[in-house]
Amino acid sequence: IAPLWKMYTLMLKERMERSHPNSEEFNRKYKGLDVNWAAEMYGYNMASAHAGVKHDVIRRMQVRDVSSERRKSKLESVAMIHVGRAWFPNDYAPAQRWAHTEGKSFRRYGTQVWCKCNNTASTIMPWPVPETADFQSTKTLELLHYSKELLGPIPANTKFRSGGPKRYSTSVP
Repeated sequence: IAPLWKMYTLMLKERMERSHPNSEEFNRKYKGLDVNWAAEMYGYNMASAHAGVKHDVIRRMQVRDVSSERRKSKLESVAMIHVGRAWFPNDYAPAQRWAHTEGKSFRRYGTQVWCKCNNTASTIMPWPVPETADFQSTKTLELLHYSKELLGPIPANTKFRSGGPKRYSTSVP
């Protein structure tokens, strides 16, 4: 699947570029699918179909970091967490030390203190986690903290972790 996956992903990325004929129409037509953010996922699905590889879908195997369900009692049996963001409760004052300006649409979960899309994701990891933090945030930050403790610091990667003045990473084909 890998060569096809790469091919389809790059085709999608190239199709979205302004230099491509009809890119504006393509981007407008598929805006709701967020192709720029999910090109790799769409590319994988296309490659799998092309190669004739079938997948069994298992429900509730993964919980998203932005899932509306946040209670540990409901989530501890889920096999995977989509690690993308972490929040501390709004009433937890130390959260302001790590508060992000990005992700305001998720403020109902608390103060966003970590995001994989931020250039500082590999160097600034909020710790300790307050006992009142939600399940996904707690597990995400525990995984980051204990992995760094066990394996050491994450090497800097300036090729893929470059960004603008807000220090958020840019899309890389």
